[in-house]
Amino acid sequence: GIKPNALTISSVLKGLALANRWIDAVEIFDEYDTKGIELDVVSLNGVVDACRRAGAWEAALSFVLRRVTTSSPMLSTTASSPTATSKSPLTQSLLQQENNKGGGRGEQ
Repeated sequence: GIKPNALTISSVLKGLALANRWIDAVEIFDEYDTKGIELDVVSLNGVVDACRRAGAWEAALSFVLRRVTTSSPMLSTTASSPTATSKSPLTQSLLQQENNKGGGRGEQ
């Protein structure tokens, strides 16, 4: 099969953005970041675009600010434990915010 990398993940994130599924985009980014795959600014932009298209600008801003303050200058993010499977605190926070609003997985 195809081994996931920044390019394939960015393509998936773009598809999720077009489908108005920003929470799924955040979860995918977080999942592969946790697995230790080096994600880049294009991948980050895919999540921001998904949030933007869904009108979730606060989530986009929060996501970017968190990544900028915890990442290298090139936004290459790797987890300290590649085997970790739990969602990051950021993902958990975004999911909780969206659950409180009642949307985010493509509902319009």
